[in-house]
Amino acid sequence: MFLDVIGTNIEILSVFELSWDKRTAALSDRRPYDAISIRLKGNADFIVGDKIYHASKGDITYVPAYLQYALNAATDEHIYVIHFNSPNKGKEIEVFTPKNEKLFIDLFRKAHEICTNKLPGYVFALTSTFYKILEQMSVQNNDEQFSVLKNFNYALEYLHLNYTSESLTVKQLADIAYMSETYFRKIFFQNLNTTPLKYICELRLSLADELLASKYYTILEISQMCGFADPKYFSTVYKKSRGIPPSVACK
Repeated sequence: MFLDVIGTNIEILSVFELSWDKRTAALSDRRPYDAISIRLKGNADFIVGDKIYHASKGDITYVPAYLQYALNAATDEHIYVIHFNSPNKGKEIEVFTPKNEKLFIDLFRKAHEICTNKLPGYVFALTSTFYKILEQMSVQNNDEQFSVLKNFNYALEYLHLNYTSESLTVKQLADIAYMSETYFRKIFFQNLNTTPLKYICELRLSLADELLASKYYTILEISQMCGFADPKYFSTVYKKSRGIPPSVACK
């Protein structure tokens, strides 16, 4: 998330309340500052190459400096936007959906009022409000990350308890983690640097190594004990991974 990149040495440049009719825009200018906005009305697509970032009413959008994009607004728009400089820059547009939309709208509105009125000490008040916005985004993001990791660990524990089951599937694990299968695969790779199927296969092969070394079981028995329904498939997978067939490994 851009919060992990931009740091704390931030200079607020301006705060605007903007409205416009629905439109299909040409490419934007390469603005030399970052922008963060909250959408009070409407929804829009930010298009960068072949990527589309959709922002709906209530969403907060971060746009890094010097990024060129096209904006398609399907409806009339109304936003608060804060322009700021940061020594570190994010690399891409990010869209954040607040759990408490009103809290963030009030903070953006307060920032706009402070910047417009410019009472004595307003720079400090404006900076404080801006950091409050970032603080609340960070709190929500960390809560979500903790919840995702906790559910992922539940699924990983289930995997270790059931990897020898022939019926174990990635979908089962994703359901346990309360994630889509695609998102589960993404989180799995981020945490373990491999895919769920490769991870399960390696656990099964490691168990097979132990069983083969014991010399107590036949190849058929070992394949079944490790979760392989077909002993021929087991032999093929084992040889591809270990370089020798299981019939040689057990000698």
